[in-house]
Amino acid sequence: MGSTLSNATTIGGDGSRRWKPAPIVWFSALVHAAAGVALVVFPEAWIWAAGALLANHAALVAAVLSPRGSWLGPNLVKLPAAAVRATPAPLHVLLDGPLASLPVVALRRDGRPLIAVRPVVRVLRLPLIACTHARTPIRRTVIADAQSDLPDARREAAELSSVLGFTAAVGPAATRSALFQAAGSDVLHIAVHAAVGAGGGVLALRDRSVSALEISAARLGSPLVMLSACGSASAADAELAGSLAAAFLAAGSDQVVATLRPVSDAGARRLTTRFYSAGGMTDPVRALARIQAELADTGDTDWPRFAVFGHDTCPDAY
Repeated sequence: MGSTLSNATTIGGDGSRRWKPAPIVWFSALVHAAAGVALVVFPEAWIWAAGALLANHAALVAAVLSPRGSWLGPNLVKLPAAAVRATPAPLHVLLDGPLASLPVVALRRDGRPLIAVRPVVRVLRLPLIACTHARTPIRRTVIADAQSDLPDARREAAELSSVLGFTAAVGPAATRSALFQAAGSDVLHIAVHAAVGAGGGVLALRDRSVSALEISAARLGSPLVMLSACGSASAADAELAGSLAAAFLAAGSDQVVATLRPVSDAGARRLTTRFYSAGGMTDPVRALARIQAELADTGDTDWPRFAVFGHDTCPDAY
């Protein structure tokens, strides 16, 4: 299980970018080498070699689990200065395991949330390309309130339809067929219930649920996807490979706005409405950053739970 906070590369606790093995790592390598030599020269001493290796691994585990331990290197107790410098360039964040749902954008330094200083892009793996060029969205689809119990999502869909020209599939029309027919959309907005099962993320549509596996297999990835659903970036696996966000990225999406944790119906609408008004269809990374920075000064508690997954938007768009 690894966790990386980076700006293109990993940033260490002292701001350095290249990892240097701590003395205990070199010592561990020496113990392993010595145990191997001992087994060859003195086979009868295998129990001592095994004991040395067990003791060595126990020391490494203790070093890792110690909250303030620095045996393995500098311990990050606050965001390094290099990560919180004011810049339009995004901070790429790779977190997995128990830290995957951490709302990094809400971390503060000198009283200011990180998102008020620079944009943040969550990645599931190191990106192969630096950014994606903005496109003029022509076909836009919104699928919302499939179970007829999300009134704010329904209002949100009506606003997107009337103001921004989204084709809406709401209530009884929010079906699996509507989702699959939206495959060619430039922007796909989904505001329905979601859940995480043993097989990964699931969208609860009117006629039946659609799994993350189905989404990725059917290549349903629109360039921009807004998953305004509870925990749409969550999964049962530590690397989030089974999440709905990962499914759309695997299906070809460039950028997916998803939620790290459950969100309220009203809170989701509050953020997404502002998102599109702030130019989210052109540059979702900086639009979300601006909205989250604004909402950070209010009583809203849902704003840190949204994150952009995938790629940054190339500079020619901003």
